[in-house]
Amino acid sequence: MSKRVLITGASGLIGTELAKFLVDKGIEVHTLSRGNKPHTVPGVRVFQWDVRQGQIAKEAFDGVDSVIHLAGAGIADKKWTAARRQEIMDSRVQSAALLGKGIKEYGSKVQVVVSSSAIGYYGYSAKIFHEASPAGNTFPAAVCIAWEDAARAMVQPGQRLVIIRTGIVLSKYGGAFPKLAAPVRAFVGTWLGNGQQVMSWVHLKDIASLFAYCLADDTMEGIYNGVAPEPVSQQYFVQRIGRHLKRPVWPIGVPSFLIRLVLGSMSELVLKSSSVLSNRLPNTQFQFKYRFLTDAMHELCRNKTRS
Repeated sequence: MSKRVLITGASGLIGTELAKFLVDKGIEVHTLSRGNKPHTVPGVRVFQWDVRQGQIAKEAFDGVDSVIHLAGAGIADKKWTAARRQEIMDSRVQSAALLGKGIKEYGSKVQVVVSSSAIGYYGYSAKIFHEASPAGNTFPAAVCIAWEDAARAMVQPGQRLVIIRTGIVLSKYGGAFPKLAAPVRAFVGTWLGNGQQVMSWVHLKDIASLFAYCLADDTMEGIYNGVAPEPVSQQYFVQRIGRHLKRPVWPIGVPSFLIRLVLGSMSELVLKSSSVLSNRLPNTQFQFKYRFLTDAMHELCRNKTRS
């Protein structure tokens, strides 16, 4: 296992969980931030960078033997205007370029780079995707292609690169679960569209654990799909929320045209789907804590206390 890790995007949902996981394991964590506020996880050291200005703190790389790149504007945070699409792309590609420059100039001890990507790489289809499946032709796919190319350009000869194509991350603190659970809690829960969209999901604790595992297992290299082994339909997902919260789920669905009216082209994220599995993770020693949705729901529907 690494002794000192540099994380970008460490204030996000995955980054915060990952930083806590690593600190609890006794690993020193550095993070790059646009500001100088202390990290929410005690013990994490914050250093500054400015992607637009091309500035990065040399000290952030002191003693660092592993780098995890998570930085990127949230793809579902705002409507996809032309400016927002460019921001989503640039936040990933330009940050990777600056991080790669830092690794080249200051990261002589770096042995492994782990970069996030997403299952949006595969586009939308009824077929099942694995790591060797081709890329789609959607906007999220184009972002993932550029993101992964930028990650490959970051590494120097002799450094190991792992890219995790992350699925829909389930957490009670953010992401898809609270948005789908809130109407259920209010007794107006239902699915979006016809509800048959496949959700290739992963629990927050498992994806954080997977990123950390990549640092320790020297055999891991290349692309891995960061998804649990049980994709489910959105209808089933919402019904399970209702069952665990003891709330009704109404069998009507929110009409697709209303969702398109509100979200515009971004509606594809909730109305279309891809069923993604991993052919490569079963060949490692990594173990999911939440392999099945029932197990995840027990944790997600408990009172919101972070541990």
